[in-house]
Amino acid sequence: MTLPLIIGQAPAKGNNGKPPFAGKSGARLARLAGLGDTGDVLPEHFELVNLNRLWPGKKGKGDDFDMVEARSKAADLKIELETATESRFVLLMGRKVGDAFGWDLEYLEPNIWHNHIFILFPHPSGANHWWNDPENVVAARAMLKWVRYASSQ
Repeated sequence: MTLPLIIGQAPAKGNNGKPPFAGKSGARLARLAGLGDTGDVLPEHFELVNLNRLWPGKKGKGDDFDMVEARSKAADLKIELETATESRFVLLMGRKVGDAFGWDLEYLEPNIWHNHIFILFPHPSGANHWWNDPENVVAARAMLKWVRYASSQ
């Protein structure tokens, strides 16, 4: 298998022009995957992509999200994955990313599409209360470690 693909919503505030998951969300993913305390190590182990090219600004308690741009990028990624010769894991970071692909998925439940395994994760920011339950953190950690292990076989 090729590197797992992590698809995020957009750069965090202040991260325009930086690699995806360069901030706190990347650090959380790195810790969960057992890779260290910063997102700097993620590109060695995962391909990273955001659906929105730029931070879209604030909206309510969280960030805004350009669903038109996200659906366009998701459609391009689907075409790329449909024609890929190798299977891979695709991790969708947040319900909005799943919605951009047109899928209603449950958190951490693997779904197969065109020989790829898609897994919806809760958005890795601190704004998502799902992360407050220690059992959820354990489940997410186990899933990320399984994805890394299975991708290396």
